[in-house]
Amino acid sequence: MTGNPPTELLRLTLDQAVGLALKQNPTAQIAILQAAQSEQDRKIALSELLPQVQMGVTEQWERLNIRAQFGGAAIFPGVRNTSVRILSFPRGRPSMDRS
Repeated sequence: MTGNPPTELLRLTLDQAVGLALKQNPTAQIAILQAAQSEQDRKIALSELLPQVQMGVTEQWERLNIRAQFGGAAIFPGVRNTSVRILSFPRGRPSMDRS
């Protein structure tokens, strides 16, 4: 494979030539990416100044022995299982931290 020069002459204006040179220049492409990264780093640093919000949800359940709660007497005649599971509603609380 030989390196033959192109047979046609490409005519460009000055603006087109500068644009093409910048587009194909790896150093210019790296500089653009570094500038974008610096902007993102600045936004991350500024976000530390804002209040931080956290959200949590908890759920609890408890199993009770009804017979033991009422002194050993049968509360529901004919029902063998005397333990009942009581579920509470899930609770959520937002919290803000200004540290």
